Amino acid sequence: MEIISFDPERQGSEKSFIHRYSLPCVSLRDGIDSAHTIVVFDNQMAVIEADGTVCDFLGPGRYPVSAEFFPLLAEASRKSGLDVSVDLFFLQTDISWSMYFGTSNGPMYIIDPVCLVEYRLYLFGRFTLVPADLPVFFQKVRENGSCDAAAVERALTSCLNMINVRLKQNVARTIKEQGISVQALSYPLLSRYIRTTIEDDVKEYGLSVDFFYLDTLRVDNRDMARCLKVLGEYSSSGPFLEHYSLGIVRQPVRSLAFQSQPDSIACSNCGIVISATCRFCPNCGKPVSPDDGKA
Repeated sequence: MEIISFDPERQGSEKSFIHRYSLPCVSLRDGIDSAHTIVVFDNQMAVIEADGTVCDFLGPGRYPVSAEFFPLLAEASRKSGLDVSVDLFFLQTDISWSMYFGTSNGPMYIIDPVCLVEYRLYLFGRFTLVPADLPVFFQKVRENGSCDAAAVERALTSCLNMINVRLKQNVARTIKEQGISVQALSYPLLSRYIRTTIEDDVKEYGLSVDFFYLDTLRVDNRDMARCLKVLGEYSSSGPFLEHYSLGIVRQPVRSLAFQSQPDSIACSNCGIVISATCRFCPNCGKPVSPDDGKA
C-alpha cells in the first residue's frame, strides 16, 4: 500500500502553501482502492479532485481510499465504469503572507467635511494575511491557474488590487460619514477604520488579517496650509470652537461660522445657513435661489 502524504520539512518546502500529488488510476467500483492511503498531517488540509471536480476536503488524519471516506469519488468511478484520475492538493494552514497597501498609484483626494477644502492624502501600511476559510481560498486559487505557487501568487495579487481600489473609496466615505477634519486625522483613528474595511474585503477570498500596521499618514503641505487658513478664519466663532474642540465633528459646522454674519441666507432645500455670496449650497449642492430668505 502506498502512503500519500506531504511533509514540508522532509521535502524542503516549508514556505509552500500548496503541493500537488497526482494519482492517474484510482478505482472504487468495488468500494475500496487498497493500493493507496492518504495521510494529512497537523496544520494541513487536503483537497481531492477527480477529473477536475472537487470531491472532498480532508482535515488531519489517515484516510484509506474507499467509498466510505470518499462517496463522491466512488460515485464518479461507478458512473464512468473506469478508473478515475485523482489529484490531491495538500494545503498548509499555518502559512502567512506579508502584504503592503497604500496610495502608490496616486493620492486620495478628500474634501474636508469641516472647512470643505479638498486635500491630498497619502497613506501606506502593511499587514499579514492568513488562511481562514481554506475551501474558499482554494477556489480563488483554482480560478487563477492550475493550483501551483504561481496561481497562489496571482490570487493574492488580485486580492491586494481589490483592497487598494476599495481603500480609497472606504477612507473617503469614512472621513465624510464620521465628519473627521484634517486636523483630527490620526494613526490610531484611521488604522481602526482601515483594518476593519480590509478584514471585510479579504473574507471574500477566505483570508483574515493577522498583523496590521499603518506606516505613513501624510497630507500634502500646501493643502494642509489651505485647510488651516480656512479653519483659522472660522476660529473666531465661539460655537464653532465649541464643536471643533473634540476634533471629530458630526454636524455641518460651516453654518455655525456664518451665523454671526449679517449677509447670510438659509438654503431653501436643506435649511442650512450659508453665505449670501454662495452660488450653490455647500451642504446639499442645490443652486442658491434669489428667493431664499434672509437668515
